[in-house]
Amino acid sequence: MRKTPRIFLPETQFTEQGVVLRKRDGHYLRNVLRMRENQLFVALDGGGRSWLCELSGKPVCTRRDDFKSIPELIPRITMGVALCKGSRFESTIEKLAEIGVSTLVPLLTERTERKGPSDSKFLRWEEIATASSALSYRLLPLKVEPVCELESFLSRDLPKIFYCHPGGAAAADCLKNRHEELVILVGPEGGFSPSEEPMLSRAGRPVDLGPLNLRVETAATVSAALALALCPKECKT
Repeated sequence: MRKTPRIFLPETQFTEQGVVLRKRDGHYLRNVLRMRENQLFVALDGGGRSWLCELSGKPVCTRRDDFKSIPELIPRITMGVALCKGSRFESTIEKLAEIGVSTLVPLLTERTERKGPSDSKFLRWEEIATASSALSYRLLPLKVEPVCELESFLSRDLPKIFYCHPGGAAAADCLKNRHEELVILVGPEGGFSPSEEPMLSRAGRPVDLGPLNLRVETAATVSAALALALCPKECKT
């Protein structure tokens, strides 16, 4: 049953009888996932609804049952990650969605190498997050927020903050404590600037990911995975 294909659909496509597929949804199920008529798939609305449905050429794919997907993981992690070049940020989105991060905020910092994405690029980011979340059997997809300046992000009312920085405390010491929610910040190539460090130190605690120099996408994936793995068992769902 765990191999049943998943697809996130807008809430408006759910009816009392089942789900309505758009042309691109049908293309994804039939041509990308190679599904045949009458095979079962899971339709998720991104808000907690998860239905087992039967693929059909009819206007509505019939609902056969509810389906138990993996709920949101604890701790609920918000990742603030500095923008990086090319497809590397897309890879970051993919991996964070797969391991269970709740929210991703693309950050602009002093050393960020590129500005914010176009509307079409941001839409692609959302599609990557949704597809990767479905692939990993999540009930709720990774949420990608609009690009935000680091200072503006830190002015928010945030839960416990950790930022990846050489010379910080060991990750095992920082992340082993119980946190229902936390924020992890990852800087750009070259790290956060000296002028940003005081602002970060007032907001949170530095975490050292080890002696090796990591790319942005690697640091983001490693830090999130450590936070989820080190969470006390009584925190986990």
